[in-house]
Amino acid sequence: MAHLRLPRFVAGGHLAAFLMFAAPLSLAAPLRLHLLDDRGSTIGSSIKVCVYRGVETICFEQSPYEVPTSMRDFDSLTAEGPSHGPIHLRRIDLRHEGTDELSVRIPRKAELAIQGLPADPITLSLYGSDDATFRKPAFRFENVKAMGLLIPAQRFVLALSDGRNAPDLQLLSAKPGSQYHIDYHRRPGWSLLFRSVATERAPVDGAAASLLSAAAPGKERELAKTVSDRDGLGTISGVTESYVTISVSAAGYLKTSAPGITAGRGTFTFREMALERGGYVKAEVTLDGTPATGSACQIASTQQKRDSGSRLPTAEVLAEVKVSKSGICETPRMAHGDYVFRVIPKDSGNSDDQSITLAEDQALDLEVKLRRYGVSGTVRRGEKPEAGALVFVTNDADFPGFPAGRSAPPDPLKLETDDEGRYDGTVWRSGRYTFTVASRSLAAAGTKTVDVGDDGAVVDFQLNEGDVSGVVVDQQNKPVPNAWVNLSFRVPGGWENRYGYGDEDGKFSFPLQEGGRLKLMAGKDGYKNSDEIELNVSPDQAPPPQMLVVSHLDTIDGHILWPDGNGAAGIGVATYDAAPGRAPINAGSVLTEPDGHFSVAKASGSTTRVFVTGLGCPLQVADIANDGQDVRLRCATISSSLEITMKKTDRTGVQDERVLLRWNGILIPREILSSHLIFLGMPDGTDSGGRLTIVALPPGNYDVFLQDASSEATISEGLQYGFISTVTLAPMETAELEVRLQ
Repeated sequence: MAHLRLPRFVAGGHLAAFLMFAAPLSLAAPLRLHLLDDRGSTIGSSIKVCVYRGVETICFEQSPYEVPTSMRDFDSLTAEGPSHGPIHLRRIDLRHEGTDELSVRIPRKAELAIQGLPADPITLSLYGSDDATFRKPAFRFENVKAMGLLIPAQRFVLALSDGRNAPDLQLLSAKPGSQYHIDYHRRPGWSLLFRSVATERAPVDGAAASLLSAAAPGKERELAKTVSDRDGLGTISGVTESYVTISVSAAGYLKTSAPGITAGRGTFTFREMALERGGYVKAEVTLDGTPATGSACQIASTQQKRDSGSRLPTAEVLAEVKVSKSGICETPRMAHGDYVFRVIPKDSGNSDDQSITLAEDQALDLEVKLRRYGVSGTVRRGEKPEAGALVFVTNDADFPGFPAGRSAPPDPLKLETDDEGRYDGTVWRSGRYTFTVASRSLAAAGTKTVDVGDDGAVVDFQLNEGDVSGVVVDQQNKPVPNAWVNLSFRVPGGWENRYGYGDEDGKFSFPLQEGGRLKLMAGKDGYKNSDEIELNVSPDQAPPPQMLVVSHLDTIDGHILWPDGNGAAGIGVATYDAAPGRAPINAGSVLTEPDGHFSVAKASGSTTRVFVTGLGCPLQVADIANDGQDVRLRCATISSSLEITMKKTDRTGVQDERVLLRWNGILIPREILSSHLIFLGMPDGTDSGGRLTIVALPPGNYDVFLQDASSEATISEGLQYGFISTVTLAPMETAELEVRLQ
């Protein structure tokens, strides 16, 4: 007879307790898994099932699928067979069919047949439609053949690639047990996958995307177009341009675009395009208590308008609507951000400005109550009226409210004196105003600050009997047209600067309303600034005309041409003195004229290093002999790109980092690289994900340096501070570089 041998601690009174805990462990039944397909039919084929609890794993590859008692409380399971799955389910998601049985649904796989495959090996990569980055496929099949391929039943982005041509990107929603036929298209170049998303990354179905060539404004070509699916995804395969711009629009959203999109030949890149509904202004506008019907409401940029043709800084007007009969104006939607809201009363030449911030998908309700306040006065020179003088009236309250980064001030009220020296106009708010009197060439004579109240304001100016005048000439005493002239007037505590310009004959004139000590200096691009001239002026006596001599710098003259031979306008040309072992020194910089012509100061020595960049014109570096010959540089048709990703050790992105580049031993100055990216509408630092893309670079070997850890001087001296890596950029290729920062 067999005897049960008990551990010593179980003897005596502890025996009952031991049996109470031991009985369930020895008598509980295993947990049976009932495998069903998507139709609810029992799966008879072999399936590999694995159950997990913490770090423990048990797998089964054939029936019966019984989980032992010790793993009955497993956390999750995976299952896949040749024709089913794969799945990954949590225990709590499984349905009980009894005390000791769970049902597990494993959908059938779909069958995919690919037509048009070449003899060369093709790789099929499957990415889940909800993938965040599309950098690593969920499934990968090598040496794919045309015969049916079993793939999981879910929504995928398919990438068919031979490694040399553009991946053929396609979208597929594979349902269990279904058959699909797709065609393989071999195209040169690279491919683009994008996802259109709205607020909180909700996908936007039906977003229209256009791929545009990167060129000067008005010269872009539409290369391809597509529409996003219900996951917000869209694909364009076979891009042959070095870099492109993608523009995406959808009903109810603002159009958005991303410049500088690029990828290496035989690869694809992914971009997420965030669509905004934007914000708008709904304003009730009254003038003297009644609706300001017919007045203009404008949304203007906070930034100074480029090439505005005016010497006064002005803001670019982005939208304009009229005030209705009921006194309401409602602007179009604009992207969230800082703007200027401007009201211009009907039949008026001046405006009321205020700084605003638009929020996403919100209306900004404003109440604009305008009232007429008359401002007037006279301008006299000695005992005589001064006709044709300009008076600018600016509300002082407009200036402290500038949003950060604003470069264009509010538009002032601009008035001109008549033959009697009188001026008059209207401002729309009471408050403290600054009145500035100036000549027609915008040379300021002086200012007065007054309070404008219910009765308006009268401000008179008494100018000196004579102006401070003269002419700007070169070394040969030839007039220099349109030179700038700076007058510095001595005031308590320092010097007050007043700026003006000479005319086509080099003549300038500064009216003044006081006497005292002043300095004059002139300059112009392509010339060395004049020496300062000091003189004392008296209110009742005109000083003699002054001659300011600017020295014509030795220049390099030439043309920048588009690839078709036509002149390239608005392209940046910068010259540098680049002596070995020394940081490059800027000699001059200009934008090309409408016919592509440029004239820019050359460096000392026998050669000048020239950098050329602009939208549609890849960065170009040339060492030009200082021999006086006309230079003709043609924008390149082939360029390269570099994509740098900077991450911390925890793999999070590092934002707002910048780099310095040395191309084939030539340092690209920091200002040139930054200007190059700004010309293209791209950031010059890493984004929130740590990514910095630099497109339109000349092919060659690059040394990459972290800007914060190096300098132009240390790099020029051959020191390795901040050195990251050396990378070779092949023509029409994009090199990727990942950097881990401590």
